[in-house]
Amino acid sequence: MHVVIFEGSRWPTFAPVSLSRPVFCLASGMSSLLNKQLRYLEPTRLTLWVRAGLVDYCRRHVVPNLKVPTEINTPLDDEPALLVSGRTLHFGKYEVPRSPASCPTTTASALPTRIPRLGAARCNEPQRRLDEAL
Repeated sequence: MHVVIFEGSRWPTFAPVSLSRPVFCLASGMSSLLNKQLRYLEPTRLTLWVRAGLVDYCRRHVVPNLKVPTEINTPLDDEPALLVSGRTLHFGKYEVPRSPASCPTTTASALPTRIPRLGAARCNEPQRRLDEAL
C-alpha cells in the first residue's frame, strides 16, 4: 500500500518545535509520530510531503533511517494511495479494504460523487441502490 504523509497547513500550531523539522518527526512517547504511523500502516511505499525548506532535512535525517522505499514531495501517480496527516496518532493497526468500494448511486453520470467533508468518492458499483447501502 502506498502511503503519503503530509504536514498540512496547521504545522505552525506546533511551533517552535515544528520550525526546524516536519511535524511527523516530533516525539510521541518513545518514538516519533512517523515511526508510529509506519508501524501501524505498514506501507510498501512511502511519500513524504513537506515544506520546501525541509526537503534537505528529510533527505539527510529521515529517509536513511527508513526501511521502506521513500520519496519526498513526489506527486501522486496512478497507484491508489492513503493520504495521512503527519499529526495523526494511530491507536491500532489499519486494515486495508480488500473489496472494491461502492457508493449509493443509481447512474454512472454521478462519478465522482461529491461528499461533504470527504471530497470525492469513486463509485465502482453504480448499480447499487441507497437502501442496499444503508
